[in-house]
Amino acid sequence: MEHTGKIVFKLDELLKARNYPKLRLAKNAGLDYRTVLRYCKNDVQNIKVFILECFCEALDCKVEDIIEFRKG
Repeated sequence: MEHTGKIVFKLDELLKARNYPKLRLAKNAGLDYRTVLRYCKNDVQNIKVFILECFCEALDCKVEDIIEFRKG
């Protein structure tokens, strides 16, 4: 099966729009700072639901606010 799209994290865009520092997100989400950086840079091979839940809880947002599927 040929891939015609990809999963893209919009976390960095969301943080910039809210003027929300990555270090603060790491602290409020209870995650390692390097984990937050990887998701901000779309440098993730295996998406962990637990981490998405932590982001959504800390940012009071929906999953679709931080991740999307882009075709093409």
